[in-house]
Amino acid sequence: MLARLPLALLLATLVATTAAAHEADVPSRDALVEELRSMGMVLRRARQRLDADVSLDRYDVVARLNQAQVWTATEEHPKAALRLLQLLARPGFERSLAYPDALEVLAEAEWAIGLQAAARRHLRTALTPPEQAATHWRRRFAWYLSRVTQRPDLPDLRGLWVTYQRLGPAEPPDDADRAIRYGYAKALFHAKAMGEARGLFQAVPEGDPYRLRALYFLGVIDVAEGEWVKASETFEAALAAHEAAAPRPRTDADTLDFDPADPPPRLVDLSAEAEDDEGHGPLAVDEAVDRQRRVGALIHLALGRLAAARGEWDAAWQHYRKVPRGGPEFTAALSEGSFVLARREAFEWCARLIDQLLAGRGADVSAAQLTLWKLQLTARSERYEDARTGYEAFEREVLQRLEGFDAATVGDRLFPAEVLAWTAPGEATRVRTLEAELVVQREALIEAGELLAELDTLNRSKDLLPVVVFGKETHARLTAQTDRYAAKLVRAAEAAHRDGARGAHGGGAPASAQDVGRLQESLARLRERLQVFQGRLGEYEQRYRARLREVLDAERPVIAELQQALATEEASARDLAGTLKGEAKANLARYAAEARFGQVDIAFWRKEAVSRQIRRLHEDRAREIAPLDEV
Repeated sequence: MLARLPLALLLATLVATTAAAHEADVPSRDALVEELRSMGMVLRRARQRLDADVSLDRYDVVARLNQAQVWTATEEHPKAALRLLQLLARPGFERSLAYPDALEVLAEAEWAIGLQAAARRHLRTALTPPEQAATHWRRRFAWYLSRVTQRPDLPDLRGLWVTYQRLGPAEPPDDADRAIRYGYAKALFHAKAMGEARGLFQAVPEGDPYRLRALYFLGVIDVAEGEWVKASETFEAALAAHEAAAPRPRTDADTLDFDPADPPPRLVDLSAEAEDDEGHGPLAVDEAVDRQRRVGALIHLALGRLAAARGEWDAAWQHYRKVPRGGPEFTAALSEGSFVLARREAFEWCARLIDQLLAGRGADVSAAQLTLWKLQLTARSERYEDARTGYEAFEREVLQRLEGFDAATVGDRLFPAEVLAWTAPGEATRVRTLEAELVVQREALIEAGELLAELDTLNRSKDLLPVVVFGKETHARLTAQTDRYAAKLVRAAEAAHRDGARGAHGGGAPASAQDVGRLQESLARLRERLQVFQGRLGEYEQRYRARLREVLDAERPVIAELQQALATEEASARDLAGTLKGEAKANLARYAAEARFGQVDIAFWRKEAVSRQIRRLHEDRAREIAPLDEV
């Protein structure tokens, strides 16, 4: 058909079609304005979302802090910690009045998770801002002291103590003040600053809930300094305070259930055994044991040891028998009290007690010691045939166990049960504790490592913060759109300067050269806002990553140190296992020998009984003759 058209008409048709297509590709002024307005609205919404996430508005901060506290109360500690780290990452938040509160709640969450180094660091930081109420500062200081008393940084604690003195305690002192004074004194005690600790413990007034514990630690300090007489007086004062504070009838069910399974601890070990009274040291308190009751047990144990050291057996027994069962001091009271009974020559009483203790007990070193002791007491009670029969039966049993010892100790367990059974009680207890601690430490390190790995993965992730991810996506989309928009403005400018431009462009009125200039200025401002928005996104993300790195940097050295210590302990445990196996076998052989020697000793105890009877007859005769001599 085109072939039949004249050439001039064909050329005119082609030119008109090309011009129309070009003009249709140029957007109209209205379309350009609308697109620019749309991009501005998208950026505004993204900025509003970022503003809401980094806002320092008091109500928003309090709402997020309250949510974190709720998660902490419901034991959703990881969620609470991440929420608080986001809060702390907000630019300028360190100037907020809620800054120390957020650090305190974060420390609580981290402590619960097991990130204790980070918790201490954040709680210590919470004590730095001066813009906080004195009441809140004192409460945080008391909480901090309860977490650092075992390994105190003494110069730092002294600086905080100066701050506390400058702020001044409440009048009258409140619970936080009392906890601070006692906690600081205990920190000084553990740091071996005995003189300063003594002064603070002595300053605890009558009626203070910490008075009894302060008196106890004063007695411990006296023992540590070798002042035994003074220590007895101090412990007597502590006992009087304890009985006055919590008088209650005492029953035989609370006392006299003694088990001399462990060797008597030495008196000089008192300060080491009194590590803590709040569950942070070797004598960790069970929740079922009332703290005041436990302090009373510690006081009776200390007074019993001091009386025994002076050879006052009756007084020592009266204190040992008042140590109630259920607490960690009971084992020491059992062994030491039984020793005192023997020194008082209460042989039959002690033997009956041992019979009760042996009932239902398995075969181990403690049972062997109790059995040998019981048989000796039986002989000293002049029941010689019963003692001989008992020694023979015990020897047969021990020799039978010795014969099957090697077969019983084969297995995958590092410390087989048979080895621990025939290891010295104190050492066996320590090894069982060590074995359990190794398992706990290994599991805890695995969990801590997994948690740090998750934090590290989160820190490296591009999707760290949802608002930042959304902002970056919006920024990338708008950047690409502004580039396309700039190209449209170039075409619009060309169309505006074309002499033959006429008619509609892109469905509306064309943009004039002046319109294009104003739109280019608006586009430049939009790009500047995009650049500022990108900077804010980067700052927020960097601050949050820095907060995560703080936690990682605080915990990684600790975990590395613990891993090294664990590896060393495991190597030592393997060496110890071989040593204990040999010692356990030697103990079995020794107990068999002691049973044989016991049978020989029966003749000695028979002779001793005769000598004792002669001595008593002589004493009775002397008492009868004494009145005649006076005449």
